[in-house]
Amino acid sequence: MDESNQKQTTTDNQQVVWTINRAVCSVDENNYTFTYNGKEQSATSKYSLANVTIVSGDKGTNAGSYTLVVKPESDNYEWSDGTTGNREYSWTIDKYEVVFSQIDNIWYVNMCQSVNPIMIMTSEPYSGNEINFASLQTSFYSETNISFADLFVINSGESGTSSGSYTANITGIQSDYTNNYTLLNSVDIVWTINQATLPISITDIYLDGSMGQLNDNVYELNYNTSGFKISCKTSGNLTNDYTVNYYVKYGDEQANYISNINNFYPTLKDFVLYAYLSLDDNHEITNYEKSFRINPIELTNAQIGLSVVNGNNTIDYLNTVHYLDSIEL
Repeated sequence: MDESNQKQTTTDNQQVVWTINRAVCSVDENNYTFTYNGKEQSATSKYSLANVTIVSGDKGTNAGSYTLVVKPESDNYEWSDGTTGNREYSWTIDKYEVVFSQIDNIWYVNMCQSVNPIMIMTSEPYSGNEINFASLQTSFYSETNISFADLFVINSGESGTSSGSYTANITGIQSDYTNNYTLLNSVDIVWTINQATLPISITDIYLDGSMGQLNDNVYELNYNTSGFKISCKTSGNLTNDYTVNYYVKYGDEQANYISNINNFYPTLKDFVLYAYLSLDDNHEITNYEKSFRINPIELTNAQIGLSVVNGNNTIDYLNTVHYLDSIEL
């Protein structure tokens, strides 16, 4: 019997070598861009991480360049090429572009801290003190916690004292904020210091100290052959600082300035008197109007020293010539 063909058997323990391979870790880039918004942002919005540990550089707030450093999560992970060292990935936070825009004559500015555009204030009443355009932007500060003057370069037209229009020329971003902001468009914003309201107003107009008798919204007085003295009543003390000008209007005619208010002779029985009260160019003009009717008088025999000229009822009385369309002769 050939013993070489016999099966060899043993009862000793046998060892079998087997391997658990490392799993692959990865970093995949997404189509994502960062823009400064005043808040902390994370690189994980741009990079999808699988089985890795962040070493550094995954957080950022200010605009600028950052480097994300990662490594395999443990010794059980490796990169797809079999290496296990740290890897770096660049990411950037861009500056925020500040944009001014005008809609229906109202100016707005877009800021990253506010969901809605912030309205720019462009008017302020006259106060006698210097008014600064940037100081009007209280809403801007409350929305952004940044002073308008601290953020923007205003090249001209930033302040004024007298009432009128000014033009604020905004040309750039102040140096303390250029790291995070850029101004997309320089702008000229017209703003105004409005005339202040007068502290007093006209409340009535008098002829010879009389307000007249009211009938059907018209104040009636009897004709005065010596002419009327015009005056007004005010809500406050009318000092010499104020100017009152009077105008008269007959029917559809244009209102005419009355130069002599101490001897006013109306040429028609129905008319409207206008009183305009002013202080200076920094205050609004206030006005008051009142409709009058002058009743004709009956002349006595002693008064009939008159001549009718061309049928115009021209009365020559006490060397004073005056006209009235319905004087009864």
